[in-house]
Amino acid sequence: MTDTSPDYRFLFKRGPTAEWELKNTLLKDGEPGIEELEDGSFSLKIGDGITNWNDLPYFIDSGGVAGPPGPQGPPGPTGPTGPTGPTGATGATGAQGPQGIQGNTGTQGIQGIQGPPGADGADGEDGTVPTNAMLAFKWNGSAYVASVSAGHYVGPTDPGSVPDGSIWDQTP
Repeated sequence: MTDTSPDYRFLFKRGPTAEWELKNTLLKDGEPGIEELEDGSFSLKIGDGITNWNDLPYFIDSGGVAGPPGPQGPPGPTGPTGPTGPTGATGATGAQGPQGIQGNTGTQGIQGIQGPPGADGADGEDGTVPTNAMLAFKWNGSAYVASVSAGHYVGPTDPGSVPDGSIWDQTP
């Protein structure tokens, strides 16, 4: 049987150790990379599409198959805390909450002492009003009091509508 298929050749990425370490290439998932060592031997790494060259394990190292990876070492020390960022903008004011319950009424204070009684005013003169005289009433702060010599205020016929301190006249 005659082979009629075309002649294919595969060329893999290859280079010296220093070049691979300098470029730290990311091989695609399943892509091989050949590292040419100074003694003429080679090592092989196969990419996973995630890990760069310097962190990939060797698949074949100087003619042998790489063993399983060793245990992971302890984590390194934690780095220093970074500077505090700027303060953000003030948020919107929230809705007002419900009104609280009213507190108890306080106790009533003690009653003060009563002041001394006021002096009684002098009694007016007894007498009669002549029939042709004018009868005057003067407001004393609590009631209208008849007065003959108080002057007069000509106004309405009802003394209750006269302003306080005024005199109301009515001719009999």
